[in-house]
Amino acid sequence: MNDILKIIKDRRTTRSYKKEMITEEELNKIIESGMWAPSGHNRQPWHFTIVENKEIMKKINFETKEVCKNIEDPLYFGWANNDKYDAFYDAPVLILLSYSDNGFSPIDDLGAVSQNMGLAAESIGIGSCWIGFINKLFESSGEKHEEYAKLLKIPNGYTLHHGIVLGYPAKEKLKSQPRKGSYNRIK
Repeated sequence: MNDILKIIKDRRTTRSYKKEMITEEELNKIIESGMWAPSGHNRQPWHFTIVENKEIMKKINFETKEVCKNIEDPLYFGWANNDKYDAFYDAPVLILLSYSDNGFSPIDDLGAVSQNMGLAAESIGIGSCWIGFINKLFESSGEKHEEYAKLLKIPNGYTLHHGIVLGYPAKEKLKSQPRKGSYNRIK
């Protein structure tokens, strides 16, 4: 199997991290890989905010949980009402992804960015987890989005969407399992 297919198959979500910060070189490689993601009409409609400040992470986690306490989805409701739940799994780095309001397909584009970052992280021994839960905070009200846009220095015309946490895995990752899904082939 070639290296790329191996990395794709070996990548697992990491939810337990060592306290140790990843190196600047590792972080830069992961960010660069996100910059090279494909995008609709090559508009590259993204902005990344690297957060290493634990107080800001705690604030986002707490406020997201407050917003989600009234959501009917049992998964979100369970996280929101669990005092011990940390949406960022105590990872040392959070990258928040924002999209340009002028993007052609910005949500899809951020998905490609996240995939590139997760695969790049895997290739250099860094654990990662895509954090969609916090999107509920950013979409909950214009006021909260404005507050966070100012706090996090998000450029005008960009909307916060989701995040990715990074760090050295604290536990051995699970082995790859056969994948589910189906496809059709029409000739």
